[in-house]
Parts: sequence; structure tokens; C-alpha cells
Amino acid sequence: MQVIETSPSGVRRLLGQVVAVQDLDRAVDSYERLGLALSNRFRRDDIGLDTATFGFPGGTYLELVAAIDADAVVGGTVAAFLQRRGEGPYLTCFEVDDVHLAYDRLRTAGVDVVGPPDSPPEARGIACDVLWLKPRATAGAFVQLLSFRTPGHEEAVRTDGMRLFTHAVAVPNYESAVRDFRLLGLDPWAEYTTDRWGLQTAVFRLSDESNFEIVSPVDVTRRAAAAVAKVAKTRGYGHYMTVFECEDVHTLAESLASAGVPILGPPTVAPPESPWGPVQQLWVHPRATHGAFIEFLTRDATKSESHGG
Repeated sequence: MQVIETSPSGVRRLLGQVVAVQDLDRAVDSYERLGLALSNRFRRDDIGLDTATFGFPGGTYLELVAAIDADAVVGGTVAAFLQRRGEGPYLTCFEVDDVHLAYDRLRTAGVDVVGPPDSPPEARGIACDVLWLKPRATAGAFVQLLSFRTPGHEEAVRTDGMRLFTHAVAVPNYESAVRDFRLLGLDPWAEYTTDRWGLQTAVFRLSDESNFEIVSPVDVTRRAAAAVAKVAKTRGYGHYMTVFECEDVHTLAESLASAGVPILGPPTVAPPESPWGPVQQLWVHPRATHGAFIEFLTRDATKSESHGG
């Protein structure tokens, strides 16, 4: 695996994705039907949340959260999010070298943060410090930065053969969004316009080859751009799509079909503009994932990736 140095902001990798749901039991069942292994259920009465975590090798994770106390600070925030936007992607977490240094850098750069850094209760068993960025600083996405005080946490139960690969944010103004993320110390690794999809995209590559993307619709006569614009109109811009890398999307597609999980067509090859090369891609229908738009992809390890920008 190619190792890329961390950015000036200290961002190491895409660590986790959080999805807000109304009914946690139903949501856990839905994600288990995707082939994900439940790592733990953890009720957080102190912040008003019930949570379920699906871990992956290397310590990355997907977490489902449901509000159980709207009077608690976090529970109230999640409840308000669900009322305003409905179920779907809520928060993206990045691991950084040192969240306290990141806090100082971001304040110097004029980035809006909900700070200073804080530490979660020890009951969860994860020694770390966290910092939240205000959505207006990250093109409408709610973003958390985290640094571990001990070696990175990894769930005891994990979904083998899969990892968190990319999270995409939909934005109305591409140039403005790229400028916002440059303030975080992130420079685009690739920038391209996908003719087939009608999307303008910037990819920010991180040290473990995970990624963060910005997508902006430029031709809404194209199906993908029209879908992004529709989601933005009904839910607002911000969190859009989470991508998992898996060993074989064709085998996964057969498994999902057997489980009765709706997908948006069979696996397809990425367009030629993509920096990933001829990867195979598969999309799950959002009604199967409680409002989250999820893609699975399989890269050809023999193909080298090209990029522009």
C-alpha cells in the first residue's frame, strides 16, 4: 500500500461514518443484511443516544445512532436532525495526528470549530480526544476530528474483506467548497468532471488511501447529477454518499440479491475520468440503508491509479 504523508492539518484517514436513524433495531437488521457484522450495542444515557457499531479491519467503523433523550445535548441534536432532514448520514470522523494541534491550526486559519477538544467518557473504553467542526466550515457536513491517546481502537468483531474507503459531500458551489477544505490543510489529489454523471468532483486523498470527496452537479440532465440535486433539494447539501471497498462486488451483489436487498442495478465499471481506474461499482438503494446512499467498489490491484489536478 502506498503511504502518503499526512496533510498540514494532521489528517491521517477517514475513520468513521455515523448514520442517524429512527429505530435502531430495524436499522441494525438492515445493515446486517448488507453483510456487515455488528460489533457492539452501546447505550449512552449521558448524551441521550443509543448506538450500534459495525467495525472493519484497521479500526474504521460505521455507527448507527438513535436519539433516546431529546433533552440531552447530543440526543437533542440528533433528534432535531432527524426531524429536519430525516434518516441518513449525520457525521463523518477523521483521525488526526493530534487534535489539540489541529484545534490551534484551525483557529489560526479562521475555521469555525465547536471547541476546545473534549474527551468521551471512559465507559466506552476508547482513550481519545475529539473536536467538532461547524458545518458551515465543511460545506454543510458535520465533521469530527479524533486523535487516540493509546494505540488506535479496533472492534473485537469486524466485517472482514471490507473497509471504509470514501465519504462524499454534495455542494452547490464547487470552488467555494474546495477553498473551505484547503483551509483545513487538505489539497485536492484529483479533480475531474464526469461526463457520464454530470458531476464535478474533487478527491482529497489521505494517508491510508482512504478519501474524502466533494461532488457538485453541473449537468442535471445526467442521472447522477439529477439524483444529487434531488437529494440536496429535499435534505439540503452536505453528507451525500459513503463508499466501502470490498473484495468482489459481483459476489456481494449475488449475496444482496439473496437477502432481498434492493440495489440500483448490477455492478458497473467506473467512468474513464475516475482516478481509480476501471473499478467495479455497486450501489445499494437508500431505502435499504435508512437514507444513507452507499456504494461498494472493487479495485483492480494490477491497475495503477492516475490522477489530475
